[in-house]
Amino acid sequence: MQLRVSYSEMQTLIHDRTGKSISFAFNSHHSLHVGYDVTFLMKSSVVGLDLTIDRIEGTDLYLSYSGGPAIEFMVRNALSQVQNMPGAEAIEPLPDNAILIHLDRHPQLSQVVQNITINDIFFDEHFVTIDFTPKQTITQV
Repeated sequence: MQLRVSYSEMQTLIHDRTGKSISFAFNSHHSLHVGYDVTFLMKSSVVGLDLTIDRIEGTDLYLSYSGGPAIEFMVRNALSQVQNMPGAEAIEPLPDNAILIHLDRHPQLSQVVQNITINDIFFDEHFVTIDFTPKQTITQV
């Protein structure tokens, strides 16, 4: 089975919840460019990074990011700030610009990943797709 979510839908959801403008652009089958609008000294620009899905092992999602030394420093700083927030136990910074997300430790995702096996997460020009298999047969009532 597959769940597909458009980049525009994700952008709207993020903006509605946080007020932040995030953009997404396709790089490759497992890589996505993520941009963020930043205003500094009354000048607005978009900073971004490339986010790559390296692998999925069970309920663990291994990601890597790149965007140059300044962006990578900002990501490491943001990851250290996240450690004090709810759900932080799901995010584990790794060496070499990598992140491990323990999906089963996230309060809102743990029940979902108990019932499915994630086979792949990939990108195309307009969508992120999660390919998964239910762990049990779904029956109609």
